[in-house]
Amino acid sequence: MENTLIVELQKKADIAYELECIVEYIRGHYDIEAIALLQRCFPKLSDLCKEYLDVDISAGKALWEKAKVLTGIEGDLTAVGDQIEIEILPQVKEYIRRMYQISFDVNERFLLRQSEVGYLTIFEKQEKKWLHSRNDPMFEAAQYVRSLYDPAMKTYYVYGCGMGYHLYQIWEQSEGFSKIVLWESDDLIYEIAKEFGVLSRIPEEAVLRKTFSSAEAFLEEADENQSGILFHLPSVSLISHEEQKRKLITRWMRQNTVRSEIGKHRKNRIRNEMLQLPEAEILVNKERCTEAVIAAAGPSLAEHLEEFCGRENKKLIAVGHAVKKLLAENILPDLVVLIDHDFAVLEHVTDILGSEIPILIDPNVHWKVAESHQGPVYMMRDWNYGGTVASAAIETALKMGAKKITLTGLDLGYPGMKRYADGLSGGREMKKEEDLFEVESTDGGMVWTDKHMDYYRRQIEQQIAMHGDVTFYNLSEHGARIRGTLSR
Repeated sequence: MENTLIVELQKKADIAYELECIVEYIRGHYDIEAIALLQRCFPKLSDLCKEYLDVDISAGKALWEKAKVLTGIEGDLTAVGDQIEIEILPQVKEYIRRMYQISFDVNERFLLRQSEVGYLTIFEKQEKKWLHSRNDPMFEAAQYVRSLYDPAMKTYYVYGCGMGYHLYQIWEQSEGFSKIVLWESDDLIYEIAKEFGVLSRIPEEAVLRKTFSSAEAFLEEADENQSGILFHLPSVSLISHEEQKRKLITRWMRQNTVRSEIGKHRKNRIRNEMLQLPEAEILVNKERCTEAVIAAAGPSLAEHLEEFCGRENKKLIAVGHAVKKLLAENILPDLVVLIDHDFAVLEHVTDILGSEIPILIDPNVHWKVAESHQGPVYMMRDWNYGGTVASAAIETALKMGAKKITLTGLDLGYPGMKRYADGLSGGREMKKEEDLFEVESTDGGMVWTDKHMDYYRRQIEQQIAMHGDVTFYNLSEHGARIRGTLSR
């Protein structure tokens, strides 16, 4: 296949891509960007119309008439967007389809074919998988990178080359600021991307190529260098080693979860702030105590319910998920602490929403809690606690002046292979295959945990170490040992 023909095709594809970007800018009300790109794109669109006239006078004239309309409606960007999306883009794509029909085998494994807008996509014949969209792989790569790009990242570690569209978008969107460390196990794909894709558009010094050896090496090096990570998922799907593939997909899923949570956090914070909730300091200063008991939702909670009885000089602080278990035993907490942002947190406290029990919330807690609770709700603004609600409950007890804090249900592991106390949702039995490992337990033996629970344990140990004047008791008999706590 002649490279000059592919270069011509890519230039036409660039016009379609720019038109799609203009529409996206307009829909997102990025007016300045839309106008600037339209001014750069219009001369190229005009040249395309002239070429079309030489091939098909009627079709070329029709496209030119629709393109000319843009110059008369520049002041109405909504109309510009509609004109491009409805009238112009379909005809540009039709012209590309008529003028170019590129499809050829690279070898017995790979087939290259032009997409709807002209950029080439690649088909892996053995696995029968397309490595890019057959519509507009450049535009879709731009959206993907835009959703993850952090301008503070000097380096991005990328697994999978494909035809280079996502790599080009990192370089383009960072304006050359972010360096790219590309991990690719297939030398042929890399060469295809340079010759037929867009990898050659990126300066060679901006991309460091590494041969993929293992998921652990890729992830550890990226994390050690505090770099951004981006996955080309179709390339990941071609990894033959299932365990290596699973590790990369797990990290990608976590990355997507974080991206989703950022949006949820922002929505919840804004709506909670609109409710003008009082500061949590008001409550902790009013409800002073010398002793506090914290009820977490671990399996051992049910073993120490007597700890909550006859507590005249104690304050019972419940984490949200433990509330249902306490109420089932006719035990009312003095206050409840929540930090979860998902709507499911509402289910944990549904039975107290009609009560006067105070609820302390992280600013990112789902906004429905504060809106629904008939009693007082306080916001823990700028409090210093770890990523688990138990840490927030400990911080609450400390701010209330407690010098003796008893931890119940805080197993930070899976004693008896259980996640939560009996009767609580999510209390299914765990399986050892679920990335579990063993840590020292309070009874001197070992207990299964996972990396999240173990991380929370270390956070709480650091929190406890900062308060040498406070005595902490851990009543969990078979949970993870928490350094700095005493047993009873």
